[in-house]
Amino acid sequence: MNQIVRWITTKEEHCDKIIHIMADYCLCQRVKPESFASKDEYLQALEVHHKVMQAAMKAKQTMDVADVDALDHALADLAKMYT
Repeated sequence: MNQIVRWITTKEEHCDKIIHIMADYCLCQRVKPESFASKDEYLQALEVHHKVMQAAMKAKQTMDVADVDALDHALADLAKMYT
């Protein structure tokens, strides 16, 4: 039982880190309107980052593997912007 509690705590900490990195670093420092060719590209970037934050929140709150898969997919979409 103690191991399960540690796993859940670690999962929640990792999701919190993802949310904070998205908010504090990516959205505040990296995603700026002047960095994109058009307003549509800027809005798409905001949407991709927001999807990662939402998926991390859902993965934190549940034990469903589908929510973790959704987070993985959202992160893969985000990675396309940075690679």
